[in-house]
Amino acid sequence: MVSIPALLAIVFVSAVVQTLLGFGFGMVIMALIPLLMDLKQAIPLVSFICLLMNASLLVHLRRDVARSKFGPLLVGALAGVPCGVLFLRSASEAVLMLCLGLVIVAFVIRSLVGLGRTPKDISSGWGYLAGLGGGALGGAFNTGGALPVMYTSRKPWSPVAVKANLQVFFVGSSVFQVTLFLSSGMLSWEGIRFDLVAFPAILAGMGAGTLLSRGLDRKKFNNLVLAGLVLMGAVYLYRGAIAL
Repeated sequence: MVSIPALLAIVFVSAVVQTLLGFGFGMVIMALIPLLMDLKQAIPLVSFICLLMNASLLVHLRRDVARSKFGPLLVGALAGVPCGVLFLRSASEAVLMLCLGLVIVAFVIRSLVGLGRTPKDISSGWGYLAGLGGGALGGAFNTGGALPVMYTSRKPWSPVAVKANLQVFFVGSSVFQVTLFLSSGMLSWEGIRFDLVAFPAILAGMGAGTLLSRGLDRKKFNNLVLAGLVLMGAVYLYRGAIAL
């Protein structure tokens, strides 16, 4: 039986990170939730929690959404999400654990390499590839933010515009992912009702993140998040390796 207080704490922390950075909810929650339940059980359950989080943040940022910005990402996600869900259904627990660890560690490395870079506009065509890869990773692990974040970091958009249009990608891919999970029986309506318990923790995390954003050193906070993620990524790599 999943500990409800532990679940709410994980959702709260993940929501704070997402509100501050505009991404990271899926990465943080997937780094922690497998400590509470089986990975193949956790991923479909977390998919709906991710949808709730991203939809809530999108409502808050809706005025900065632009179709020309999120379009390529969303189109790519439509092709990527089914690939990720298919991989989740067919792969073993050990392989999934190894892949999740690799995704987390790769995300941290990418974030560290990208620190301090000046945004340089790149072709929107890269957005389709970022959406494809992000959709596949999101469909398999709820961790589809890395590639879209890499893409948006190379566009001359304001921080608010980046956050807003990333949420459209996250919501669109999550809706598709949850639909596939429901239709395949990997997620039940009972599971969705269970997920709704976490909604107050999402709202509380968003509120806390908004308050923290006014006085928190973003760079120090980001480094702390990355340190925690690389630790959890290493744990999953170890667990996956010994289970093979």
